[in-house]
Amino acid sequence: MKIANCVALTSGDINSIAPLITLKAWLKLRNTEYSFVLIGDTKYLDNLIKHFSLPIQTCVVDNIDDVPNIFKNYLPVINIAQEYEWDIGVRSIHNALFTLSSIDLAIDYALNKKVFAIVSNPIDKELIAQGLGNTNFKGHTGYLGEKTNSNPIMMLCSTNRKTKVIPLTTHMPLKDIFAVLNESFIIESITNIAENLIKHGFYNMRVAVCGLNPHAGDNGLMGNEEQEFIIPALTKLQDMGINCYGPFSADTLFIPSSLEKYDVVIGMYHDQVLAPFKALHFDDGVNCTLGLPFIRTSPDHGTAFSMANNIATCEHSLVSAIIMAYNLHKNQLT
Repeated sequence: MKIANCVALTSGDINSIAPLITLKAWLKLRNTEYSFVLIGDTKYLDNLIKHFSLPIQTCVVDNIDDVPNIFKNYLPVINIAQEYEWDIGVRSIHNALFTLSSIDLAIDYALNKKVFAIVSNPIDKELIAQGLGNTNFKGHTGYLGEKTNSNPIMMLCSTNRKTKVIPLTTHMPLKDIFAVLNESFIIESITNIAENLIKHGFYNMRVAVCGLNPHAGDNGLMGNEEQEFIIPALTKLQDMGINCYGPFSADTLFIPSSLEKYDVVIGMYHDQVLAPFKALHFDDGVNCTLGLPFIRTSPDHGTAFSMANNIATCEHSLVSAIIMAYNLHKNQLT
């Protein structure tokens, strides 16, 4: 089956910065090879175009194969029949079904090879959970995993540097990670990461692994987890041929001279690696999800409702996410 030469861009929360950065991304990419089709609705886009007096025309597409040909002159849109409340910068639980409908259709297109990747605009997890009455909704990545029966891996990477970071535990309270982290979990997780890096064209990766405690435990002075299960896990992974090193103290690992020695940094918990990564790469950082049956990227920021009515809102991370999706696709083909 032929795969269309474009990516599907989800609507995100339409009252957030998502529509504006989408329009600005099209303006930046319209004369390039990086075409995309937005799954949303032309009505709110046309209203926003008029609101900001932007030189953009939308075009509803029926055949996704037409997207690369019309992308230079029109922002292609696949309209979804779901009601919503468009009010710039206003958080509304009434848009939950619209937001999820966009994601669901993008998943369908990706699974059926109509697009080669999904790029996800930012959503508000809390609003969707409230709108659906589902407090178990944990966000894009978990939802994609459930819908595709897969085990997604969150990896943040940069288009300007080789820096890549992966947290072993993601969206869970810090107190809960101690019930998850053990030797077998670390071995299974890093083995899965290594296999998926290869699938996405990242070969011979040198992996640095953070310790759990400050100063990686300081030989037991600040905790025994490194000696008890992190070091034994890394030893077994090295015996399996995986180029992993550590455990390292996270407070010095992100110094540029240290980062240059490694291709991927793995942390024990979410903020351990995401906080320094975002400090270094907020504008060009991209969330790449490994472990799915298709390529998925997203900008490395949230909904920023307070910036939704500001034309200066930065689209760089979304542009980087679209370009990264194309680069990952090329990696898989080579």
